[in-house]
Amino acid sequence: MRKRKRLTMVIICVVALCVIFGSIRAFWYGKGLHKRISQPFDEAFYERYEQKLPKETVYDFNAEDFKLADRRNVLTVNGYENPVVLWSSKDEEEIVLKVNAAAAGTYDLILEYQPLINDFQQVSLSLTVNGVMEESYQNIRLLTKYRYQNYQFNTNGKGNHIYPEQELMNVFVADTLKHGLSSHNPAPLPVPLAEGENEIRLKLDSGSLYLGRICFVRHQEPVEYAAYLEMISGNGKGEKQNDSENSIGEQFLLEAEQFYYKNNIDISIINKNNYLLSPYKTNKVLLNSIDGKTFKNSGDQLTYYLDIEQSGLYYIGVRGFMPEKSNSPVFVDIKVDGQIPFKEFCRARFEYAEKLTNQLQKTPVYLDKGVHEISFVLNGIDYYEACAEIETIVDEINQLSMNIKKLTGNNQDKKREWDLTQFLPNLTSDLEKWEETLKEIDSKLLAITEGKRTEEIQNIRFSVTQLEKLRKDPDRIPAKLSILSQGSSSILEMLSKVLLTLNLQQFSLDQIIVTDTPDGLPMDHSNLFYSIYEGVHRFVKSFEKDQKKNSDPENTVDIWVKSTRQYMDVLQCLVDEDFTPKTGIQVNLSLMTDQGKLTLANAANKQPDGVIGIDSFYVNDLAVRGSLTDLRTFEGVNDVIVNTAKGSLLQMIIDDKLYGLPQTQDFYVLFYRKDIFEEFGFKVPNTWDEVLLMLPALQRNGMNFYNPLSSESAFKSWPSTAPFYAQFGAEIYEEDGSSTIIDRDEGLQAMKFMTELYKIYGLPIQIKSFYNNFRFGETPIGVGNFSTYIELKNGAPEINNRWAVALLPGRENENGEIERWCTGGSQAVAIFEKSMKKEKAWEFIQWWLSEEIQTQYTKRLQNIYGKEYLWNSGNLNALRQMPMEAADLNVIMEQVQWVKEAPKIPGGYFAEREVSNAWNRIVFDDIDVRTAVDDAVMISNREISRKLEEFGYMENGVMVRPYQVPTIEDVERWLRDE
Repeated sequence: MRKRKRLTMVIICVVALCVIFGSIRAFWYGKGLHKRISQPFDEAFYERYEQKLPKETVYDFNAEDFKLADRRNVLTVNGYENPVVLWSSKDEEEIVLKVNAAAAGTYDLILEYQPLINDFQQVSLSLTVNGVMEESYQNIRLLTKYRYQNYQFNTNGKGNHIYPEQELMNVFVADTLKHGLSSHNPAPLPVPLAEGENEIRLKLDSGSLYLGRICFVRHQEPVEYAAYLEMISGNGKGEKQNDSENSIGEQFLLEAEQFYYKNNIDISIINKNNYLLSPYKTNKVLLNSIDGKTFKNSGDQLTYYLDIEQSGLYYIGVRGFMPEKSNSPVFVDIKVDGQIPFKEFCRARFEYAEKLTNQLQKTPVYLDKGVHEISFVLNGIDYYEACAEIETIVDEINQLSMNIKKLTGNNQDKKREWDLTQFLPNLTSDLEKWEETLKEIDSKLLAITEGKRTEEIQNIRFSVTQLEKLRKDPDRIPAKLSILSQGSSSILEMLSKVLLTLNLQQFSLDQIIVTDTPDGLPMDHSNLFYSIYEGVHRFVKSFEKDQKKNSDPENTVDIWVKSTRQYMDVLQCLVDEDFTPKTGIQVNLSLMTDQGKLTLANAANKQPDGVIGIDSFYVNDLAVRGSLTDLRTFEGVNDVIVNTAKGSLLQMIIDDKLYGLPQTQDFYVLFYRKDIFEEFGFKVPNTWDEVLLMLPALQRNGMNFYNPLSSESAFKSWPSTAPFYAQFGAEIYEEDGSSTIIDRDEGLQAMKFMTELYKIYGLPIQIKSFYNNFRFGETPIGVGNFSTYIELKNGAPEINNRWAVALLPGRENENGEIERWCTGGSQAVAIFEKSMKKEKAWEFIQWWLSEEIQTQYTKRLQNIYGKEYLWNSGNLNALRQMPMEAADLNVIMEQVQWVKEAPKIPGGYFAEREVSNAWNRIVFDDIDVRTAVDDAVMISNREISRKLEEFGYMENGVMVRPYQVPTIEDVERWLRDE
C-alpha cells in the first residue's frame, strides 16, 4: 500500500514538474515570439518617396511630339507638370516616334502615364520597331498600381478582420516597358535601334491613359556583386561593413499584407491560423499574410516602402512559405528604388519551405538615409520556358490524335493491324523528338530543384516511359490511344497536369525583412509547450459567446445564408456599408450548410426572417407547407421580377402566389472545340436535326456528342429531360395539377426523340466527365452549364482559345422560330411566414437583388478573391455586366431568355422519377415507348393524387380546388396587370 502511495506521489511530482517546466518554457517562448514590432503602414511614404528616374536620357519625347493619326488631344491634368495626350485603345490610334540614332544599340523605353481604367481591366500595348513586331513586343502590360482603400483593416462584431476593398491608384507612373505577356519575362524589354533614322510605333491594345512622356535610356544588365561593391565604395558609400560586431541593430519588419501597391488585382491577402504569423490572435480571423495561391505568376509584383535612418548595407529577405509545390524553389527579382541593383537580385532564389521560414539573400544592398522602395517581382522564366516546350508537344499530340482518328475512324480494335507509318511518315521521328525534349526538360528542372523530385518531374518521366512504349511499335498506336491521348493516365493528361502547375510559384509571405545583420531574426520555429498552451487556449475560447449584440433587436432581421463563408463575408460588408446606413435596418447573416434545417427550424418556431441561397426547387417544398410568405404582397415585387428570367420562377409559384425569387441564374449552352471543327470541317448545329446530320461524321472519326442525359447518374432529372418536353411543346401536368400528361402525343414524341438519340443515333449512354472528354477531343461538342464554363476557363490550359460556346440546339416551331428551351436551376431567396419583420426582410431582399448591389457584389468578389470568382446573378441587368468575353456573354444572355423550369406540383417528384425510369427501360430493356410511358403515368398519378389529398386539393379522388400549374404566361400577366 505504501509503495503504491509513493509511486502515485512520484507520478504527481513528475507531472507537476513537467507542467511547471512546460509552462515556463511556453511563457518565455511566448514572450519572445513577437518581441520585434513590425513597422506600421505609413500613408506619408507615398509623398516622401521620390522616384529615381535615369538622369541621362538619350532620346526624349513629350506630348507635343506624339504623332497621332488625325488629331492631337494635348491636355493639362492635375498632379502632372507637363502637357499630356489622352490615348485610348478605342480610337485605334498609333503613336509614331522618329528616332535618329547616332549609333546602333539597345535601349530601354520609359513611359510616364496615368492609367484610366474601369472594372480593373489591364492596360496593354504593342510595339513595332522599324516595321518588325516580335512576339515579345506584343501584349506588353503597363504597370498599374492597386492598393487597399484601408490598411487599418475593419473588424466585424466578432472581432474578425473584414476583407478590404481594392482601388486603382490614380497617379502618374514612370515605368520601363517589359517583355510581352507571352514571354513571361518581367525584365525590361531591350529595344534595338539602328544607326540613323528609326521608326517606333506604339499601339494601345486595351484600356486608356494620359501619356506625358516617352524617353529612351541605354539598356544595361545588372552588374556582378563585386562590381557593385566597388561602385558604391568609389562613391564614398559602403564603408560600414555589416556583421554582428559592427551592426547598429537596424532591423525592419514590414507586414507583407500591408503592401504599398501591387500590379495585379488578383494578388490577395488571407488569414492563416498560425501563431508564428503576425498579426495573430487566438480564435480571431486576422488578415496576416499574402495568399500564395494568388501571388503565383511570373511578373506579379508587391512593393513596400521603408524609412532608413542610418545609411549602410542591408540584407533583404522574407518570412514566408510555399507548401503547395513540394521541392520547387521560387525565383524573385528584387528591385530597390525601381532597379535591380546587381545580378544576384535578378531571379533571387528562395528555397522551398513547407513551414514558415526566414530567408535572407546573402548579398546586402546599400541603402542611404531616407525613404526607399523595395519590390518583389516573381520571375518564373525558367519554368515558363519549359512550359512553352511542353505546350508545343501537347499541341502536336492533339494533332496526331486527330490524324489517327481520321485514318482509322477511331477503331481501337487490338486485333486490327495498321500500317500507320505509311500514312504518317514523320510519326517515329516525332515520338523520338518528344521523348528527347521531355528528357531535356527533366534535366533542366532537376537542375533548378538541385536534384529533388517534384510532382511535375514525376509526370514528365512517366510520359517519357509511355512514349518509349509507343515508339517501339508505332503501328499499334490506334489500339493504344488510351496511352497517347485518351484517359486519365494518358501522356496528354499527364503533360496537361504539368502545364497547370509548373509555372505557378505560389509564394506565401508573412513579413518582409530588411536588416543590417543576418543575426537576431524573428522566430520561425514552433514550440511544443507553447503549441499545447495555444491549443488549450483556443479550446477554452471556443466556448465564449459572440460579442456581437444588436442595440436595436426590433430593427434587426435574421437572414440565413446557404453559401460559403467567403461569399457571406463579402455580403456582410456590403450590408454594413450600404444597406444599414441607408435604411437603419441591421442584418444578422448566419451561415447555413444544410437547407434541410429550415424545415426543422420552422417546426420548432426558430426560423429566421428570411433565407438566401437555397435551391429554387426547395422553395416549393417549404411553401406548400405554409412556411413561406407570398412575395407578391410586397410593394415593388414586379420591379424585381421584370429583371429575372421568367421561366426560372415556375418552381417557386403555387396557386398564383410567388414564394421565392432567383438570386443566381444557371443556363445551358452548347460547347464546341473550334480547332477540331476547323480540322474536320464541321459546322456548329443550330437545331437538333442538324445535330443528327453531323453525328455520322463525328462517329466516323471516333468522336461523339454529349447531352446531359449521358451523365454518370442513372437518374435522369428534370434538367436533362424537361428541355425536350418544352421544345416539343409538351406539358408535363394538367392545368389543374390533377395528373401528369406526358402520355399525350407531344410528350410521346419528346420521349421517343430522347431515347432514339441513344438507341438509333448512337450517343454515348454514359460519359463520366464531359469536361475531360471535351479536353481530350473525344467529345468535341456537347451541352453544359455555368459550372462547365468555369471548369474549362480555369482548368483546361491546353485548349485555351480553342473552344467556344453557342446557343443550345432547338426545334423549329410552326412559325419558323427555333425554340431553345432549357432549364436553369438557380439559388433563391425567400421570407418566412412566421417572421414578425416581413417588411424589413423584404426591404433587404429588394436591396440585395437590385442591379446596383448585384453588380457591386460581383466586382467585390473579384476585387477580393480574384477573377476566377464569377457571380452568375439572377438579375439579368447585372448578369449582362458579368466580366467575361463579350462573345460568350452575348450567347449566354440570349440563351437565358429560353430558360423554362419544370413546374412543381404535390407528388411531382414521382413524375420526374418515372420519366427517368421510362427512359432507362426504353434504352436498356428495349421496352416500347407507349408501354413505358403509360406505366410511368399510372405510377406518377397515384402519388400525385395521394399528395394532393394530403394538402387539401383533392378528396376521395376528386379535385375540390385546382392546383394552378404555373406558366411563363402567368408571370407576364402579373407584369401587365401591375
